[in-house]
Parts: sequence; C-alpha cells; structure tokens
Amino acid sequence: MVWLPPAWSRSEADWLVGMNATRAVTKRLSTRKTRDVWSAGRVQTPTLALLVDHEFKILEFEPRPYWQVKGVFAAKDHTYEALWYDPSWKGNPDQGDKDDRIFDRTGRSGYWPRCRGDRRRLRDP
Repeated sequence: MVWLPPAWSRSEADWLVGMNATRAVTKRLSTRKTRDVWSAGRVQTPTLALLVDHEFKILEFEPRPYWQVKGVFAAKDHTYEALWYDPSWKGNPDQGDKDDRIFDRTGRSGYWPRCRGDRRRLRDP
C-alpha cells in the first residue's frame, strides 16, 4: 500500500505520540496500589481538553432570575400565546441574555402600562 506523505506523517505521529505520551502519563499517574494504563494521544488529548473546558464553564455558571412578558390573545375560534421581546436588544448571549428576558425585577412593572386588558398576573420564576 502506498501512503501519501501527509497520511504517513499523521500515522507516525499517532504511533509515536500515542505510545510515548501513554507511557509517560501512565508512569506519572500510577501508584503502588493502582497499575492502570492511562491513555493519551494526538487527537484524544485535545478532545479531552475541550470537554474539561466545557465542564469548567458549567461549574462556573451562576443562574440569574429573569421574567418574561407573555400575552394570551383570543381570536374568533382559538387562542394563542405570544412572548414579548425587545427589538432594540443589545445584550450578551454568552451570559444568558436574550431579547425576551427581563433581568431586573423592578423594571418589569414598566411594561405593564403598555399592556391592555383586565387580567394581569405577575409570577415569580
């Protein structure tokens, strides 16, 4: 079988890095009580790093309470719900901000004067 140079290089790197890194990690992490083999490799190690980074983001997450304005509308033959959103929203989606969320409890009462109708309910999340 004829291998192209890039494929051959990757194959050799997988073999050399995998073999040497696995031996080094196993040697470093083994104790007298455990003789487990710890696997490491060219693709496996960065993939695990991505998982660890994601897990740290999950652990650092702090939930924030938010409120939403939901309207229930009646037509002739059915009812439907609509969720208010801010068309001029400029938040940070990485921090959980969305255009339909109100994060300050006192600010949510400012939306009620714009609502019409008899039935208004405020519910905490």
